[in-house]
Amino acid sequence: MKKVEKSISNSLLAMYNAGVSIFEENIYDFQLDQTSEFFLYDKGIVIRFHPYEVAPYAKGFVDIKVPFSKFNT
Repeated sequence: MKKVEKSISNSLLAMYNAGVSIFEENIYDFQLDQTSEFFLYDKGIVIRFHPYEVAPYAKGFVDIKVPFSKFNT
């Protein structure tokens, strides 16, 4: 789980640095548990954050891809 959390944080930080409206305080502090929404894609999983979880409502859903390779590194 720690590897998945690190991958998500890295993706959120990259989005923040690219100028995407991500809440700075949530880059490393977000809720990820058995109720978190996710779905599979051909190379891994996608974690879905709802509005206000990591970004303003206007940003809508924030989907973060976590490749299967991140689970084994």
